[in-house]
Amino acid sequence: RYAKFREAMTQWVTEQPPVNISENPLAVYVEFAVNKPKNPANSYPTGDIDNYVKAVLDSLQSRMFLKDDKQVEYLEATKRYVDNENTL
Repeated sequence: RYAKFREAMTQWVTEQPPVNISENPLAVYVEFAVNKPKNPANSYPTGDIDNYVKAVLDSLQSRMFLKDDKQVEYLEATKRYVDNENTL
């Protein structure tokens, strides 16, 4: 599943307009909306949020939206269930 997520993230990044790369410190805010299964085992999405974040930062770095993910000084990330992919 990670490979599929990473591929989708890379595709999304490539569709974004170009930006000027900064070498300044960055703050990153990420929200993961995960499709809710019919019978979830937990009240929260499975998958480690740090792996989700890593995929995002690696994708942004690979497409040169940031020079290096060590520029990130502040990180806020959440994950939550949604009823379907159209609900955000």
